[in-house]
Amino acid sequence: MSRVSVALLAAKHLAATWLAALGLAAPQQIHVLVIEATWGPTPIAASEIHSSVTDAEAFLQTASFGQVEVSATETGWVNAYADENACRSRDDLVSQAEAAVPVAAYDRVVVITPCAIGSTGDPVTKTVLIGLPLSAGLIAHELGHTFGMTHAGAWGCTKPKQPCVRDPYGDPFDVMGNGLLPAGDPGALQKAEAGWLTNYKFVKVPGTYTLAALEVPSKLPQALVVRIGVTDIWIDHREAIGNDAYLKSSALSDVTRGVLIHEAPLESLQIPFDDRHPAVLLGNGGPRGLWITKGKTFTVPHELRVDVIKHVGTTVTVRLRKLR
Repeated sequence: MSRVSVALLAAKHLAATWLAALGLAAPQQIHVLVIEATWGPTPIAASEIHSSVTDAEAFLQTASFGQVEVSATETGWVNAYADENACRSRDDLVSQAEAAVPVAAYDRVVVITPCAIGSTGDPVTKTVLIGLPLSAGLIAHELGHTFGMTHAGAWGCTKPKQPCVRDPYGDPFDVMGNGLLPAGDPGALQKAEAGWLTNYKFVKVPGTYTLAALEVPSKLPQALVVRIGVTDIWIDHREAIGNDAYLKSSALSDVTRGVLIHEAPLESLQIPFDDRHPAVLLGNGGPRGLWITKGKTFTVPHELRVDVIKHVGTTVTVRLRKLR
């Protein structure tokens, strides 16, 4: 049995366990057609595409706590375009690929093309366009958009006396940011956007709260939300489990000892997708300053202080205090 088959079977077994715990009978079946569309060149072997697609299937099933089961059908390379001039128009790349094969029976369409273009995912049309290079994380990222997930950004504050810069893809842990290799689990807000995570809690300040890891289902809250003016602060916790198992041997493994703090627009989940600004990861600058662990303090000036009190098993306890 191939590595990808083992990974997908493991994801399905784990998903069945989670669904039983959540009281759900069966996952939502999402049928995806992967069209490998070209005018001649076939720069990626079919086996490599299959490996990336299968890994993305397993990733999304795990990310959704088993609530979604993605099943992909791959066409192999299809001559869908007259020549490379098709690369000039994203709309043509998708429409001509869909015209080349029957697509009506599928819930999602993923078009993979030899064109050197940026990739996109559309939550309205449920179509994905992917250029090269290809990876499982990239497929999962763009399919994530079709489930309503926005980007996971971060504030970059790496230069002294220079203003911080908002990077809409800056979250290194989240597949919806730049966490594509390896693909990190979507953050709590992104999972909530997809409807997969409902176990988040709006909390009052001051207070002390215990927070469960975001990668697996839990009866404890998996995100804390603090409302400050026109901003929602989302606090979540990652562990080296599920899609984040890679963190065990990562240079960023210390993130598992604390929390990540994200800034999102007020009532972000109610804002239409195209009008939503990406949530941004807040921190002290640089990838090693993005998380808050015991002994470190995060503050929203004049508003909020966050301290990690303890880390036990796959939970953390945080204390929230007002600053005015």
